[in-house]
Amino acid sequence: MDYAEETKRILNKLGNYELIVMSDGEPYIHTRTWEGILCKTTAGGLTTALNPVMQTCGGVWVARGSGDADRAAVNENNEVMVPPDNPKYTLRRVFLNKEEIDGYFNGFSNQMWWPLCHNVFVKPRFNPIFYTLYKRVNEKFAESAISELSDKKPLVWIQDFHLTLVPGMIRKESDEALLAYFWHIPWPAHTVFRIVPWRREIMESMLENTLIGFHTSQDCRNFLLTAENEIEGAKIDWNRMTVTRDGRITFVRPFPISVDYKGIEALKTSATVKREEEVIEKRFDCPIGVGVDRIDYIKGLPEKFSAIDRFLFKYPEYQGKFTFVQTVILERPRVPEFLELDRRLDSLVDDLNWRYSTETWKPVEYMKEKMEFTRIVAMYKKAKVCIVSSLNDGLNIVCKEFISSQDVSDPGVLILSEFAGAAEELGDDALLINPYDIESFSDTIKQALEMPLEERKKRMERLQKKVGENDIYKWTSNIFKGMSEVIPIAKAMRDRRLYRMGGRD
Repeated sequence: MDYAEETKRILNKLGNYELIVMSDGEPYIHTRTWEGILCKTTAGGLTTALNPVMQTCGGVWVARGSGDADRAAVNENNEVMVPPDNPKYTLRRVFLNKEEIDGYFNGFSNQMWWPLCHNVFVKPRFNPIFYTLYKRVNEKFAESAISELSDKKPLVWIQDFHLTLVPGMIRKESDEALLAYFWHIPWPAHTVFRIVPWRREIMESMLENTLIGFHTSQDCRNFLLTAENEIEGAKIDWNRMTVTRDGRITFVRPFPISVDYKGIEALKTSATVKREEEVIEKRFDCPIGVGVDRIDYIKGLPEKFSAIDRFLFKYPEYQGKFTFVQTVILERPRVPEFLELDRRLDSLVDDLNWRYSTETWKPVEYMKEKMEFTRIVAMYKKAKVCIVSSLNDGLNIVCKEFISSQDVSDPGVLILSEFAGAAEELGDDALLINPYDIESFSDTIKQALEMPLEERKKRMERLQKKVGENDIYKWTSNIFKGMSEVIPIAKAMRDRRLYRMGGRD
């Protein structure tokens, strides 16, 4: 099924809505090279999912300009048509100065929202200067969206924790705009959220959305409980998963994100990936495990290395006969906790390799580099086990990339943290772990490596069926279907509210 075309049909059925997507990250960046300015797509599940939809439906994507030549590529309205070779929609960039980036992104987003929502014993920083700059940047995003509101009815789809104040700002300017939101990380329990000094302003804004999507049903419940406790007069319908107040309704739904399964399926048999597999076979003369993570305290990397250490100590027959290949990147070097973790991981890996290495083998290959995806797919294919050890995660798409990359004739095994959002969907056929339980974690590595072929095949076949049937394009389509179901209800409530107000808007 062409999910992009299906999304277009849904939008047309709703009544010729103009689609406006808003996100911190942009789908294309312009960079300076020796040959001149180059435009390239950015990596990420959201870009993969929404680019085909935007190219089919048209509209506007509002995002922060991050490329070093982004300013040179836009017109006087900070807009550029994309894709460059066959323009289909408008990319409108929001440009920030260094103070705004430090306060809004490095500060409030990554030092307040990130630790608060993941709740892994890192204290959030409630810095009022961060919040002031976060609010200022949200105003810039809202102004960019508002300037795009036209005679067509706008459907504004906002992404993630960077833009929580935008819905309220848009609503003040337009009662007609339909607002939807997708939250890509966990929503914290109310007992955690209640410590935020600006919690009511944030929740008031979030409830201006008609539809809010999360990855898991638990996140939905957490949000509804937060609304019930923080917003006076809010009525929660737990069966319909809605919040009603002041004649408006907000629907809350789970939509677990996925990957481009067919794209990875085609890539894994390509000549490029096969060449990468040959390189891996030459480099490692024993079975390998694989991990692909950001340097981030939510990913459970110290716990993963502790489990590998314990595994090699308890089962010395695997010394010299198993190597774990861990690739990492430090994406947020201006966040102090990530820098500290980076140094700690270097020390942990060095100690582990010193303890067990021989002249011809070391237990952990630690690769601090941004790899081409073809090489990552090749590593997934060659791995006997993939370990996702998140202490808390919105979903985690690494596990789905691993599943999509597998050759089912001789597949590897997925070890998955029960605290990753994907465990709700994939837990029956992955080997679930509590990453804090190092003893059991180490035993699970042995179980995975010794799992019989037939059991590995059955588990992977079921996992591939789940991921293949619910890929990134189905995710997008499901969200727009959700919009089509709830928008008529929200509009009817709005009409009744305006009628009671004597027709005043």
